Amino acid sequence: MKYDPVLKTLVDDDYRLEDHLDFKKQHADINYQKLHAQLNEINNDNIHAILTAQEATYFLKTLCTPNPNESWKTAIFACTDPVSSFAGNIAEAVSVSRIVMEMKGFGVTATEYVGKNGSKYIKLSGYPGVRKYLDATRYLVSNHKILDIGIGTKGIESGIATGARFCIVFSGAYRAVELMVKDEYTLTDFFVNLTMDVAKLAVSVGVAWGAKTAATGFMVAGGSVIAISFGIFILGLGVSFALLWLDNEYKISETIIKNLKSHKKQYTPYHPDQFFHAWGRYSRG
Repeated sequence: MKYDPVLKTLVDDDYRLEDHLDFKKQHADINYQKLHAQLNEINNDNIHAILTAQEATYFLKTLCTPNPNESWKTAIFACTDPVSSFAGNIAEAVSVSRIVMEMKGFGVTATEYVGKNGSKYIKLSGYPGVRKYLDATRYLVSNHKILDIGIGTKGIESGIATGARFCIVFSGAYRAVELMVKDEYTLTDFFVNLTMDVAKLAVSVGVAWGAKTAATGFMVAGGSVIAISFGIFILGLGVSFALLWLDNEYKISETIIKNLKSHKKQYTPYHPDQFFHAWGRYSRG
């Protein structure tokens, strides 16, 4: 393997860039640059572009992948692949939306404290009568409503565990569909991508667990419920973007898959004498 400075990744030793040049794509890029320069010279913002059927097809095929000769399956999966990196954020967005709809404003605060009996409680400010689900002012941190909606220390821990389970199930199902449908997608691709998804999940869970400690401090001080939820959500979204960027920029998954596929076991032709040699070796002990 060697490093190609143009492609910015590892390639085979006998790889030649000239053999993989796509002149159709280069021609299309030149036309696009000319059109872009012409449009920049026009001050009118109301510009309509008319595409032919071939140009529209080319645009759709190159929307997420640079190679227009790829099959429609590859083009679709190129657009949907990033979704697997944000599965946990999708689940977290649902939880945050529930909190926003329940609290109906940033003014509602949650204060976590220890009661006289040594149990931990969460006190919610505001008027409980306007809330549909959390219709009381004080709850135990282990109350099923608190755990369900994801407020408090235990609620955040429950949300992290639920999000992790959702990520594992979603990633496994998505990669299984990819294995069954996508062209030239082998078990090597399946297990490497699934392992990378789990590795990203482990990093995200670690960051979320650290954010829980900071959120606990805000709740002890009586922080806004929605603000804390938004903060954890934005942090998780940023971590997912960073991990996806690192994987795409340094082609970690792609390089691992290439190395595993290029490793071939040396083939040794069978000869009848091998049986007798083995027999003699074992008979002598």
